[in-house]
Amino acid sequence: MAGSLGLVKAPDVYELRVYVGRDPSGRVKHRYERFTGNKRSAQRALAALAAEVDHARDVVEPDNIWARAPPRTPPSTHGS
Repeated sequence: MAGSLGLVKAPDVYELRVYVGRDPSGRVKHRYERFTGNKRSAQRALAALAAEVDHARDVVEPDNIWARAPPRTPPSTHGS
């Protein structure tokens, strides 16, 4: 899951932004959070936020259609 990190206010106030998906009208949605701390900690918080959003998205709305598809059976052969 992609995310971005931006310095909002020096020293050490960062904005974390993670892509959530699209709403029913097709507009892109992001989740924003503010984080206070050093850059390395902000990067870790961004990774945790991205994982949280990704997990919530998979639970609510799986985007991998192959996970829901029934297994394919091989075609029967002519003969017998």
